[in-house]
Amino acid sequence: ALFNAYENKDLSAFLMAICQHSMFDLLRNAALIPFKFNADGQPNPVILTDDAGVLLPNNKFAVSSKVYDRFIRVFQKQEKVKMYLASGYCKYHSYDEGSMDVVEYHYNQHLGLLLIYELPDTVKQKVTEAEAYSTVWDIQMKLQHALPRSVVYYGQDTLKDGGTRYDELGVFLPLEHFADRLERHVETATKIVYGE
Repeated sequence: ALFNAYENKDLSAFLMAICQHSMFDLLRNAALIPFKFNADGQPNPVILTDDAGVLLPNNKFAVSSKVYDRFIRVFQKQEKVKMYLASGYCKYHSYDEGSMDVVEYHYNQHLGLLLIYELPDTVKQKVTEAEAYSTVWDIQMKLQHALPRSVVYYGQDTLKDGGTRYDELGVFLPLEHFADRLERHVETATKIVYGE
């Protein structure tokens, strides 16, 4: 795999052979680019509550009453941001030793507060994906400076609300790191996303 990646000048395959991470894994996990909402058809983050803050039935994640109470204390229905209790994870790709197939591994799974912001539909505005990601990258860098360990998700033209499509930006605040002063962290994230 290493020699094939080198001969084919495939940097991502080369990195997977050397360090068991693709180039995008390294960039995402270093908080240099956002995670894509539900990439490869796998829900990430997994939303555990509905729009009213009620836990969804048939939830496969254990949510303690202490964690849920903490979520309910900060939960608000707002026009600017939607709040959910969610479970998010990081991932990396590597070659299977036996078959040499690419395998995806999940790690660092956390319960946290997911904030979803509606952004203008860049597809309708004829903004390229690169231009949209440039704006998102600027927001992400500010979020990482103010809220280290937050995780940013992005979806271009993925959110449908009332027949209108939007881009969506998610800010995931793992409770392990952000449980204290959670309301202030939500306010900080909202100000950064909307440039206030």
